[in-house]
Amino acid sequence: MVNIVWAGLSNTGKVKENNEDHYAIVPPQYPELPYIFAISDGVGGRKGGDLASVRAIQVISDYFVRHLPKSYNSPEVTQKAFEIANRDLRLTGSSNANLSGMGTTVVFAALFDDTLQVTWIGDSRAYVVRKNNLEQVTVDHTLPNELFKRGSITEKQLKNHPCKHHLVRALGIDETVKPEMVQIPAQNLEWLVLCTDGLYEHVSDMEIQGAIHKLNDPTLVTKKLIQLALSRGGTDNVTVVVVKIAGTQTKEDKASKNRFGIF
Repeated sequence: MVNIVWAGLSNTGKVKENNEDHYAIVPPQYPELPYIFAISDGVGGRKGGDLASVRAIQVISDYFVRHLPKSYNSPEVTQKAFEIANRDLRLTGSSNANLSGMGTTVVFAALFDDTLQVTWIGDSRAYVVRKNNLEQVTVDHTLPNELFKRGSITEKQLKNHPCKHHLVRALGIDETVKPEMVQIPAQNLEWLVLCTDGLYEHVSDMEIQGAIHKLNDPTLVTKKLIQLALSRGGTDNVTVVVVKIAGTQTKEDKASKNRFGIF
């Protein structure tokens, strides 16, 4: 069975008063369950972003853990979990004028013994490291990316687009929810990194890979990446989850790690 070490860290940054980012780490309570790592970023400029980012992770994780053992169809259960969370946010927002329009990005990663399943909506990101190479496995759900996919703008225009933070998908905003999902063989996976845009707006992919290669410790890597983002302005909340994947462990070891944390 997969053996992992993880760390997570969130910082308000130097500009915003509130931290609307959150992350969760859910070790499996039973051997058949995966490790769960999730990250969320309340939609900027909308009331209730902080509540939305916490609530979304709670609802998705709870539903997934309760229903996966009955179904064994991880993609189906995950899609349903996102739909329920979307409905929950919309109902909460419609019942309180102060929370109207509440929404959030979500990246939800489930690490099984043989597969890493990553499901996301919005522009928070997931990266993996295989054979010492960092790869972005998510695609930002932003207006520039949509225009680029349609061939309306060039790659150069994509990188410098003035609306690069304009989301075309987020949880809680629309009646229907369309998350994307990828499944990656766990073999040869070395690292998993989840982050909000407060990190990658200030820290390049090359620097993320460099921190992993140099420090080789999830706690040190998370601290270094947060430090880099803050040293370059810290214009947004910044949150990072780093997971080192290696070796094997016994079923007893896996079942004994049953802490649940949302931060």
